[in-house]
Amino acid sequence: MGWAGVVVTILCSSTPAELVKTDVDFGVLLYGSSNQSPTGLSIGNTCVDAIRRLDTLPDQRTFDFLTIALAIIAADSFILREQFAADGFSRHIELEIAVGNASPWQQISEKIESAVNFLTGDNWLISIRSGGKHSPSRGDQLGLRNFTELRRADSVCLFSGGLDSFVGVTDLAIDRHPVLVSRSSTGDQLYQEKLALLFPDLPRFSVNDSPVSPENNHEISTRARSILFLALGGIVCSALARLKGGVIPLIIPENGFIALNPPLNS
Repeated sequence: MGWAGVVVTILCSSTPAELVKTDVDFGVLLYGSSNQSPTGLSIGNTCVDAIRRLDTLPDQRTFDFLTIALAIIAADSFILREQFAADGFSRHIELEIAVGNASPWQQISEKIESAVNFLTGDNWLISIRSGGKHSPSRGDQLGLRNFTELRRADSVCLFSGGLDSFVGVTDLAIDRHPVLVSRSSTGDQLYQEKLALLFPDLPRFSVNDSPVSPENNHEISTRARSILFLALGGIVCSALARLKGGVIPLIIPENGFIALNPPLNS
């Protein structure tokens, strides 16, 4: 494939036993804690609980997209550029992901690779197979309280806690009733919670993907993070579409600079 330097292999699965049997460089447990992972690497421990608390649940395809996004975030977080990039920036990553239903995603795996290559500035080879976690069902909601109420919502808006999303929601809330969707990573969560108080009538869906490693040593560039924002927005759009029918708009307030995707580091 013309790649130079180290090729790093990583498997992301929701089944701990698979991580023991593999001979890849990194094995990451999806939707579990680091204590449950035989490698100590995990991501998305609280995601399923947040989804279970939506009063209407998303479909399997959208949940599988979230699984793919979490796996990409895991690879981007745990494979350090300083250690594994021959030129100090571009890494060569072979990623295997177990999803609930692989068929739709296997057909477009090259498009996913192309998109993630652009997004992160790396070289990706992504393999998607079945055998992964399934979307929560109504049975998984038994005994729960404090659901996220979607019935009044008519759209979905990404809400990062930055100025772009704040201005976007302010304008949008004049004549719409969006669900505010956040990837609440450490640091951003405080700003999101403070700004959300200014929109008390709007429902919120907030998830911290929480990538955890034994050394707690993560890649700081986090160039893949926007794919997780999109996946979380897709989860809520899917739930709303099942509730109300039709096409649910996903609004992404952005100043445009991110579209250029420059590497803002040395």
